[in-house]
Amino acid sequence: MNELGYKKIKVVLDRGFYSAENINDMYRYHIKFLIGGKVSLKLVKTHLGTVRESIRDWEYYNADAQLYMRSLPISWTYEQNHPYKKDVTKADRRMYLHIYFSPKKAIEDEKILHDRLTQWQNELISGQRNPENEKYYKTYFDIKTTPVRGTKVSAKEKVLEAAKRDYGYIVLLSNDIKESLTALTVYRNKDCVEKAFENIKDRLNLRRLAVSSERSLDGKLFVQFLALIFLSFITKKMQDTNLFKAYTLQQVLDELDLIERFIA
Repeated sequence: MNELGYKKIKVVLDRGFYSAENINDMYRYHIKFLIGGKVSLKLVKTHLGTVRESIRDWEYYNADAQLYMRSLPISWTYEQNHPYKKDVTKADRRMYLHIYFSPKKAIEDEKILHDRLTQWQNELISGQRNPENEKYYKTYFDIKTTPVRGTKVSAKEKVLEAAKRDYGYIVLLSNDIKESLTALTVYRNKDCVEKAFENIKDRLNLRRLAVSSERSLDGKLFVQFLALIFLSFITKKMQDTNLFKAYTLQQVLDELDLIERFIA
């Protein structure tokens, strides 16, 4: 048991939760975690450089996931502050860095950035600068303004080349899961809960209850959760049998809708 009184647990977190403070807290309370990371992180960049040239070799390609993947054992510099003693404890902790490369994502990343660059360039040339985009103007463009020629904008080619090197990469970090495919599967499965809530609100029409009594509410919730169980079961079976390669969930539901049973 740890200081919180919990047994060791495992949590799966989006990269938005990544921070040194959060990682240190999970180590402190012996929580097993899997968390998404950004390629821009110094910790990630250091190790990505060691596999960047080889990760796209055939031996690291997984046909089912359609990704190239590598797992690296690394160290995390754990820090714990002691306010009363006014000092900091530092120690190395075991961590696994899972790096994935997706050719499809690389193309998507390039398109997204190029669309944004076009937008930012147009804002600069038109003089309609968006205060929220000022940091991007400074990062990606050289901007010159003269009374005669107006505003001239040119891209910082070295910055764009550096951004291009990171297209298509996905990063996960864990203090528990060693295998890259296992980490990817666990991380993707976290979406099940989010999709379940989305299904119950949208697909199962539970955004508005539209009932006139508590008894009707109980009945509607019971039926909706039964439907959600079936929907989640079908989704899981489709994942396990790779049906999503050939069908969408809606197409499978349409096929199932044709099934009828007659009892004499």
